[in-house]
Amino acid sequence: MKRNILLVTYEFPPAMATGGIGSYMFHLANILHHQGYPVSVISATSVSKDDGTIIKRDFGSNYLVHATSHQEFRIKALDLFDNYFDAASIDFIESPEVGACAIEIKRKYPFIKLLVKLHTPGVLITKVSNTYQPLSIKLRYVFGSLMRLKWDLGYWSKISIGKETDIEYQFSMMADEIICPSQALKNKMVALWSLDEKHVKVVPNPIILDASLTKGTIERHSKTICFVGKLTILKGMFTLTPAIKELLSEFPEYKFVLVGRDEPLEDGSSMKAWMQHQLTEVADRVQFTGALNREATNQVLMTSDICVVPSLWENYPNVVMEAMAAGCAVAASNRGGIPEIIDHQSGIVFDPESSSSIVQALRSLLLEDQKRINFAKKGRERIEQLAAKNITATVEYYNSISSHPAVS
Repeated sequence: MKRNILLVTYEFPPAMATGGIGSYMFHLANILHHQGYPVSVISATSVSKDDGTIIKRDFGSNYLVHATSHQEFRIKALDLFDNYFDAASIDFIESPEVGACAIEIKRKYPFIKLLVKLHTPGVLITKVSNTYQPLSIKLRYVFGSLMRLKWDLGYWSKISIGKETDIEYQFSMMADEIICPSQALKNKMVALWSLDEKHVKVVPNPIILDASLTKGTIERHSKTICFVGKLTILKGMFTLTPAIKELLSEFPEYKFVLVGRDEPLEDGSSMKAWMQHQLTEVADRVQFTGALNREATNQVLMTSDICVVPSLWENYPNVVMEAMAAGCAVAASNRGGIPEIIDHQSGIVFDPESSSSIVQALRSLLLEDQKRINFAKKGRERIEQLAAKNITATVEYYNSISSHPAVS
């Protein structure tokens, strides 16, 4: 009898479907189940009456913990573990570094093997999100550190100062195994956290492609460009917005559809409100849908000509893979793990810090329908091959660390 694989994650659909970590964990749970591994998931719910609920899913059991923060989740996840699990029955726990979700379980049961998959630690998110801070503020931070007799380059620092107090770093250092979805993220975190690169393995995120995505037509002419993601600085809204305005002024027959949750700015206003103000002149051709469920999001991808992904950083994003599978021509940032998904035949990349670079990339697709269609065809072919390859690599890796590997 194989021992249980336990996934401990704040995000997990449908109860807390807030981002890429939840999507990754969902795909992983199903892949491991299909390989014959018993899988359980401890995840968060925002509904208090569902606290302690156990849902039988296709992959196994999903234990729900009502929590409104990662800190609350960490404590309650340990309580739930104590109530329902025999520590000796656990083969290993996987948990993301974000929020250090399983840290209390590991502290109490240090003998349980822990696998931490790095997604994008907070220190990296903060660094990237500070891209548009005025130079004066960046310099003020450096001078302030000197006044405190410390040497901290802040935004320009290649290492994380004070990482020992970072709970995500502490949690990762407790791991028996550390993996990353992309070489780009590994390189960043080896530098920021001074990790031994030999102890960090790259295992690309696996994805089970929705069959409906790959059956849609590619030679479409909907005159629609879509964006799917949270409306944040990290997702590139400050440079995408002027690009939208310029492109819709030049191509009045096109429209933009932006799918994703609005997020606040530092001044208390919202990103959506800022974007709407900037886009007043073309507002009739810009649609903000808010967050949509998987089916509705898939429908947007399957009916858009182009999907734009202008993120300042991505580890190995599902949205790029799903857009390629859906038959969109993908124009995306050249940052993070995106160039490890897209090659020169299957999509087009640009500098996400430059609106003109975004405009140039999208304009080339809008002016040449056949170029756009060719990218979409090659994109679907590539992602079908890459999805199969990544699932195989994932299975091989988990077999290598499991005390009871799956039998092919």
